Parts: sequence; structure tokens; C-alpha cells
Amino acid sequence: MPWIIGIDEAGYGPNLGPLVQTAVGFHLDCDPETVCFWKLLSKTVRRFGQNGKRILIDDSKKVYGSQRGLEDLEFGVLATLFPALGSLSLLLELLASSSLPHVVNELGYSAEEPLPVTVEACAISDGAGRFRSACERAGIKSLWVRSRITPAARFNDLLDQWDSKAGVLADGVCELIHLGRRPDESLEPVHFLIDRQGGRWYHSAMLSSACPDGWIDVIDEGPNCSRYHCDGPRKLHWTFQVEADSLYLPVALASMTSKYLREIFMRQFNRFWLEKVPGLKPTAGYPGDAARFYESIKPAMADLGIEERRVWRRR
Repeated sequence: MPWIIGIDEAGYGPNLGPLVQTAVGFHLDCDPETVCFWKLLSKTVRRFGQNGKRILIDDSKKVYGSQRGLEDLEFGVLATLFPALGSLSLLLELLASSSLPHVVNELGYSAEEPLPVTVEACAISDGAGRFRSACERAGIKSLWVRSRITPAARFNDLLDQWDSKAGVLADGVCELIHLGRRPDESLEPVHFLIDRQGGRWYHSAMLSSACPDGWIDVIDEGPNCSRYHCDGPRKLHWTFQVEADSLYLPVALASMTSKYLREIFMRQFNRFWLEKVPGLKPTAGYPGDAARFYESIKPAMADLGIEERRVWRRR
């Protein structure tokens, strides 16, 4: 019975706020590249554009937007993965403990930020019960989730190390793959489904770094999809696929979890600076508007002795 682990990110393009990367794993007896989780769980989950009260799971860019608000994103993430939370600190302890040393000093960070933010806890509890029942009916035995959070200061440090944004992204993917090699104590195979960023076709060197105890075999490499395999006591497989977040539910849920975490951090970031600069309009942190926001907070940064690298991602 293999593990199927989807990996995706949110916040690769912005100059403000963190890059968040997440891996979401399902333990299920199936062919990982042909099974459709949306069909398996169709009585409980839906895709964007489908009607009904089912849980919306899809590419985070479809689930969340400035006009749609946080509700669907929050409900989808918490009802499927973290129904019993009460605060941001509890969430981070569960899925991003290795990132906590980099997060706790973030400007405006509040460990006791109450969660959920926009959805009633009873609604999430009800959705979680329906999702658990659907997973049991589909033969899904377990779920596994981990995130990597890279705030601006850490992002800039990694830019110094790798000299490219792609290197920062790959560093996070390597960490999640390294963790995902052993989602449990068994020796059952693990299949990684990874949303491919940029135009990179070739990933064997990165995989060798993440899995130094095995030989990486290239199955095929192309403009839309690249596949790899590693033999050993526990067989590992990787598929890097363009638009994987629209093809595979585990990748879509990883995308949503990353986006949800980033939005929670951006709420805190904006709250901090709006208290320092009255009348300041919040930002999502993306190029264009990020420059407007950054110019507005520069005087306050100088007064507070806050270095640029703690706020502004150089690339």
C-alpha cells in the first residue's frame, strides 16, 4: 500500500511575506498516477466550479482570491487536515516545527492567533467528520502533512547561499522530500507528485541531495513531466508535473495549505505595519503593490531599527 505525497508552494513570487511549501500525503492502495481522489471522495469534496456544500479542494489560486475571501480556503484546509486546532502555534507545532526558529522573530508574529479566523469551529468539526468517513470508505488509511516556512530574512540568507530564487525553492522541496521518505515506520513505497516550478526539466541532482542513501534513476524528462525512481528497502518515485495542482488532489491540498499559512502570516504582517503607519493600505506582498507598501513603511523601519533583509526579499 503506497503513500502518495503531493508537494506545492505559495508565495514564490512576492517580495513581502514568507514562501510556504507543503507536502500532503495519503496512504492508499492504488496506482498513484491514475487514481482520482476527487472521484474517490466525490460525496464529500468538490472541485472549483462544482456546486454543493461539499468541501472545495483545488488549486489554491482558484479557491482563494481577494474577491472570494478566506472562507473556502480555511474550511478546506482545516476540515480535511487540522479540525481540532485553536491557535496558530498549535498548527505550526503539528506541521512546521523545524521552521519555528525562523518564524518566532517575524514582525507581528503572534503564536496565539486564534484559528479558525473566518469559519465557525462547529462547521469545521462537521466537515471533518464527513471527510474522515469518506476517507474510511475510500480505503485511505492515514494522512501525513509537513510544511516549510521561509520568511524574508531566511529567504535572503538562502539567496546568499544559492544565488537564485530557484535554489531557495529547491532547498525547501528537498527538505520536504527528505521528511516524506519516511512518513511512517513501514517499508511501503512512496510516490511524490510535485508541481513543477519554472522551466526546469532536470531534477536528479536535487533528488540525490534529498536522498543521499540511494541511486536516482531517470525514467523520462520532458517539458511537461519528468519522472524518477530510487530502489532500496523503501522504493521512492517522483513525478514533476506542470499544473500538478490541477491534476492531483494531494498537490491541490498542499497548495491550499501553503496558501492558508501564508495568508495567516500576511494578516499578522499587515496588522503590525498598519499599527505603525496609520492610514496604510494592506498588501498581499506581490510585485508592484509590494513596492508601494515598502516605501510607505521605510521611515517606520528606520525609527524601529529594522533591517531591510528582515522585510524585503531581494528577488
